[in-house]
This record gives sequence, structure tokens and C-alpha cells, in this order.
Amino acid sequence: MKIHTRMILARLHRKALLAAAVSALGASAFLAASVMPAQAAPMRTATASHHNVPGIGGSVQPFFTGVIRNYVTGFCLGTHDGHNNTDAVVWRCNGARNQTWSEKYPGQIAQPIKNGNGDCLGVAGGSTRQGAHVVAWTCQPGAVNQLWTTGTGTDCWIGNLQYYVIRNYETGMVIGVSGASTKQGTDLVMWPSQKSPTCNNQYWDWS
Repeated sequence: MKIHTRMILARLHRKALLAAAVSALGASAFLAASVMPAQAAPMRTATASHHNVPGIGGSVQPFFTGVIRNYVTGFCLGTHDGHNNTDAVVWRCNGARNQTWSEKYPGQIAQPIKNGNGDCLGVAGGSTRQGAHVVAWTCQPGAVNQLWTTGTGTDCWIGNLQYYVIRNYETGMVIGVSGASTKQGTDLVMWPSQKSPTCNNQYWDWS
């Protein structure tokens, strides 16, 4: 009888120790959870579509402002002097207003690209033809030939620099240097995207 009683007491003692250990473990887990940083919400990125085309107006601060440099020539995207139907060209980078461009949203959204004179990049005459000239023109609300996308996965890397195509939203063609010329002052034109070589005169660096 005494042996049986001792066995019962021993079992009760073990159960008490186990309960205390579980309680202590739960408390430490709660403490650890209370000091862990909260997980960041998943990042969402906007993509261009016919139902997601920002207007030209608005008071949103520019997402990017700077020069746009051509990969092959090293020249910057600029325009001849003046406004309205002014040809876009490659020219020695000088930081002038006609070489300073801005976009309001991350580049994968179809949007206007505006220079320091307040003009928007567009296609001469709203043409959809291959070889049509790229021009600077007064920004026109609703003009799809003045909407562009950049940084949409069609890019190339040279060292730490990332170069993008600048794709017209209406035609799907991209901005390149006429005749693949490397001369200063060469006009810029619309042309189907060329995949070879990987980096060519259709690629630009925003800096």
C-alpha cells in the first residue's frame, strides 16, 4: 500500500513539473513573438493597360527628372530650339532645359515624358508609321502618341548601368537614332525593337 501511494505521488510530481515547463515555454514564446518586427506588406506594382493610362495633367511630383543618355552615342536626348513640332535629336549632354526630362510615375506606366520647356515627347503628326520622327510638342491631354513606357523588362545592363527602351504606347515601337548614326544632331525616329545586339542605339540610361 505504501509503495502504491509513493508511485501515485511520483506521477503527480512529474505531471506538475511538466505543466510548469509547458507554462514557461509558452511564456517565452509569447515574449519572443511580441518583440519580432511586423512583416512588410507585399509590394504591388502598377502595369500599363488600356484602362490604366494616367492623364497629362495633375499635380503629382515627378518620379524622375534628369537626362536621358543614348547607349551607343553617349549623347543625350534633346530637341532643337523652340516649341511645337521640334525634332528630337541626340546631342552632347549640356544640362539644358531641352535635355532635362521628367516622368510622374514609375516607368512601367504609360505616361508623358516632359522636358524642361514644358513640351512632351510625341510622334510627328501622330503617325503610326515605322521611321516617323520623334518630336517635342505641347502636351495634349488624351494624345496617345505622347504616352511612353520604360523599364518594362526590355533592358540591358552594362556594368552597374541599366539601359531601357522608350516604347510608344500607341504603336509599340521604340525610340532609336536615325540610320544608327553616331553623329551629334541626328534625328530620333520610331522603329520596331531590335533584339540584336542586346544593347544598341535604341537603349537609353536615365541619369
